[in-house]
Amino acid sequence: MITRSQRQPLISPDPEPQRRARLLQKANQLDHNPEMAEDHQRRNDREIAQRRNRRRNFYEEDGLSDDEQYEREEYQAINLPPLAAGAVDWSFKSNIIANIPKFYGSTSENPHTQLKDLHNHCDTIKPTEVNIERAKLKAFPWSLEKAAKVWYDSLTPNSITTWQQMSSAFLKKFWSNSRAQNFEKDIVALEQKPGMSYPEYYLKWKKNEDLWPQTSLSRKQIIGYLTSGLTAEEQEKLKWTAGKDMGQMTNDEKMELLEKVYEMRALQDGEAMMREQPWSLGDHQGSF
Repeated sequence: MITRSQRQPLISPDPEPQRRARLLQKANQLDHNPEMAEDHQRRNDREIAQRRNRRRNFYEEDGLSDDEQYEREEYQAINLPPLAAGAVDWSFKSNIIANIPKFYGSTSENPHTQLKDLHNHCDTIKPTEVNIERAKLKAFPWSLEKAAKVWYDSLTPNSITTWQQMSSAFLKKFWSNSRAQNFEKDIVALEQKPGMSYPEYYLKWKKNEDLWPQTSLSRKQIIGYLTSGLTAEEQEKLKWTAGKDMGQMTNDEKMELLEKVYEMRALQDGEAMMREQPWSLGDHQGSF
């Protein structure tokens, strides 16, 4: 007699959630094991090449381009919406794919910087008439390697239809609260060390401006940390240049002053360097 516990289910469990769970587990393993990540990347590269060859043979008779073949890739998380009437699409070439900024998913990488670099890259090389959001959606999968690619493959097929959805999912995975807290600590602890020029200090602080909104600090607080991190001498110079105390200025006025002083000092430092290291065409004979 067959008991209820021995009966087989009439419907098999959906394998897709189980597949995604396995891929997410693998992505977490690759995050902490560089050797495993490299081995996975080599095997993944071979599999991708094999799939491309199979797709090329399969779609060859249909006359599909490489780009169209890519869009029909199995388990592709991005579902590109149909083009509007008269809109122009962007056809990928091998050289375009090779030069896309890469993200590997390691804790030393900054996902916000990656999204910024990808935007600048696509905006630079895409045809003018191509929509930037669509261009980034098409380029995004090619920017991922190793653990980041495993994570992307774990996403539900055809679940992403906009760049906002894609970038939000990416940041949710690779930008944690702990990393935001560490960045805040770096802002608070930043100070102008002995021998560090104002332009050097300003650039060190300014380079991560795109990350400010990701912290719990207000713009006023961040600007305050910047000015308080300067030496007493530099703070007096800022006050003299502005003609009034920094406390009497708005945030926009402070930022305008800080940038103006940076441009002036950088120009002065550059001119001083040229005076200290003069050269003539004769010094470089044979180098042209």
